[in-house]
Amino acid sequence: MAEPTPGIADSALTPAQRRSFWLCVGNGAIVMMGNAFFAFETIMAGLAYTLTGSKLLVGLMICAATIGWQWPQLIVGSRIEHLERKLPIYRISATIRACVIFAMIVTLLLLADQPAKLYWGLLFWTIILSTAGGICVIPFLDVVGKTIPHSSRAMLFAYRRFFGGVLGFVAGGVAVYVLSAGSRWQYPYNYVLLISAGFVGNVTAFFLFGIIKEPPGNTISKRTSFSDFLQRGLRLFKQDRMFRNYYLYRACIALGLMTQSLLVPFFFDLFDADLKSTGWFAASVALTMGLSSLFWGPVSRHFGESLIFKSSALLLLPASGLALMLYAAATAQVLPDWVLAHYIGVALFLFISLNIARNGMDIAGNVYLIGLPPSEERPLYVAVMNTFSAPFMLLPILAGWLADVLSYGVVFALSTTACVLAFWVALGLRRLH
Repeated sequence: MAEPTPGIADSALTPAQRRSFWLCVGNGAIVMMGNAFFAFETIMAGLAYTLTGSKLLVGLMICAATIGWQWPQLIVGSRIEHLERKLPIYRISATIRACVIFAMIVTLLLLADQPAKLYWGLLFWTIILSTAGGICVIPFLDVVGKTIPHSSRAMLFAYRRFFGGVLGFVAGGVAVYVLSAGSRWQYPYNYVLLISAGFVGNVTAFFLFGIIKEPPGNTISKRTSFSDFLQRGLRLFKQDRMFRNYYLYRACIALGLMTQSLLVPFFFDLFDADLKSTGWFAASVALTMGLSSLFWGPVSRHFGESLIFKSSALLLLPASGLALMLYAAATAQVLPDWVLAHYIGVALFLFISLNIARNGMDIAGNVYLIGLPPSEERPLYVAVMNTFSAPFMLLPILAGWLADVLSYGVVFALSTTACVLAFWVALGLRRLH
């Protein structure tokens, strides 16, 4: 087949593939917009810190929002690997997630005047929300792998993030107004409004992906037991060097991203940031994700995922280093007045830098994980990689604990060191196609 012509949708795509392409792009863009209304690393982190005053509990909520996307996949993979069509599993996950977001709204209304109970209630629903999300990962990636050719996958994920970033920026702007002191929406109705908007966005996005026409694909002949599935997965670490190196890379990147999980409490503590600023943070993350996708997608398509892995590690390094320098200067009370007066700009720079790097790694990582295994073993590769990556999702808790017990500086120094290690590991990751 000739190399597809670059463009918004490849000319080489069949009508069925083009339909799936755009439904998947719409799904990603709208779900990212919906999630930007109550982004856990910014808006919900600010709410959690207001309710508890604990950096550890902020880290716990961020962890709960991410770890559920990882841990169920070994169980899910062993149960659905043999299915020719996996889209029905995605629909089940989507239904659960929609119900949980609605339950978060109800919990906010019922427990608004009880901060401790509200925090733990929201944490409970966050765990269920992310766990339900983890159920959909293997079906999602398998459907993408069956309906979109490899040459178009990088641009698929790039366009999902570009349009999602633009829409998410708008959502962040709404959050800035809703959370501002002069807004007509006061606590708890400001957060109720934001999560309600997120609910509408998520339901719309789930519907779009749910109507993709999934063809049957190559599968193993019959369902295997969980123990057999696990043993096959463990052998991947020994038999597949690229799989092993990619796992090590993800471990180093997760350590490097500990800086991001502490930025909200860091600016709350050292710069007296307010709740409105979390809306700006969420907007900057969304817009950066969108704009940087237009760069990372073509890079992945034309030069391969391995180049992005190296570049992402290098981009994380100065951001973590700057956070460390800010902490050191603030501790020594030598921060320039202009930094104190314009801390929002400094914070936005850090969020933007970290998110550009993270976005590149996520786009390349999705393409890499879909393309690395034979099609019939894709559920195994995805399940093992993500399940064994679940401990990395605990790092925000570790970061919060270290910041509480020792200092922000210790966490920022660890993150900076991990970025160097991530680049070294990325040197061993080869281009797939």
